[in-house]
Amino acid sequence: MKRLFNILTLLVIASMVLAACGAPATPAVTEAPAVTEAPTVAVAQDLPTLDFYYIMLSYNPDDLAAVEDAANEILVKQIGAKVKLHPLSFTDAQTKVSLILNSGDACDVMSLGSFIPFPTAVATGGLMDIGDLLTTYAPTLMSQTPPENL
Repeated sequence: MKRLFNILTLLVIASMVLAACGAPATPAVTEAPAVTEAPTVAVAQDLPTLDFYYIMLSYNPDDLAAVEDAANEILVKQIGAKVKLHPLSFTDAQTKVSLILNSGDACDVMSLGSFIPFPTAVATGGLMDIGDLLTTYAPTLMSQTPPENL
């Protein structure tokens, strides 16, 4: 049950972040689209990929790959994007997060908390203020978040 909850939580976070990066609306099609072949692997590689860093107590790399594959199967169909999971161990989290944020490595979403204090992460300059994006694309989330957490 906990594993299912973690997968669903990940999908919700990924879809919220990727929804903010959506393509502009296209005009409605007035004719039936032409029949085309199924997408190829090359098309799947061109999809945007969300790099998600988070802290885990322990994980099995085989299980992680299965979860990532299952999430991507859903994400590609639903929103046309993929997720790359980057678990961090408790012992390495502070050092690796600091390096990631200071180096400019690809990182779209990062879980911060007591192991990685938010002020320390902000001081690196590697975080983007997404307050306006959340207000625009996730107003319900913003209204449900206590002001002291914003």
